[in-house]
Amino acid sequence: MRKLLTTAALVVTLGTGLAPARAEAYAVDCAILLCLAGGWPTSAPCAHAKAEFIRRITPWPIEPPLQIWRCPMSAASLEGTPASRFAAKVEELSGHPVPLAAAADGRARALRDALMRVPASYDGATPGADADVSGPAFDFIRSIVVYDIDWYEYDHENHEGDHTCRRFRQRVRVGTYDDAGAFRWRDAHVTQATSRPWLGFTTRRKDACSYEGRFRGVAVEWRDHEGTHGHEVVRY
Repeated sequence: MRKLLTTAALVVTLGTGLAPARAEAYAVDCAILLCLAGGWPTSAPCAHAKAEFIRRITPWPIEPPLQIWRCPMSAASLEGTPASRFAAKVEELSGHPVPLAAAADGRARALRDALMRVPASYDGATPGADADVSGPAFDFIRSIVVYDIDWYEYDHENHEGDHTCRRFRQRVRVGTYDDAGAFRWRDAHVTQATSRPWLGFTTRRKDACSYEGRFRGVAVEWRDHEGTHGHEVVRY
């Protein structure tokens, strides 16, 4: 059953009796959620959150960069809570001051309101989500796309002048979040990767090969709640 928060603010609860590693995982994923929405503000906690976000897509294994199910939240009757109080909750979850609301109150309210329907609780282990993140306020979650590419093919000409396409590796997977916040992989055509100029992967048609090229790496792209695009590429 989907759990929707109906108030205009969040109280982050990390629970009791959790092992330190589990509690840390919760805090990191809550911080990733908030810092991503806010465009990765300059701060030590957001730098740590972004580093973990990128680490998760660095092989191996490749993990969902945002794991909403590791960020248990609950709502309280805090209608009209000012931005400063919301900022205090952000600091509480991270253990450090986070200047997400140090900007104008409007930015803090936007972050608060965009997150007000995040699922209320998770056990921290189930690799899925059960939230309604289908609306435009959650575009920043659904904008996350992970690319897993291991591609190597080239045209080979033998001594008689005949051409064959040598295809050694042809994996292109794309990972996305659905309207319930769950992360899923699907196989994709190579052109979906080469259509992203920032990724640095190009192919060409050459005699026997339609997509001659070579690339091995993982990449992630996203947009914050204001629509600003960001990306990271890890080649290996």
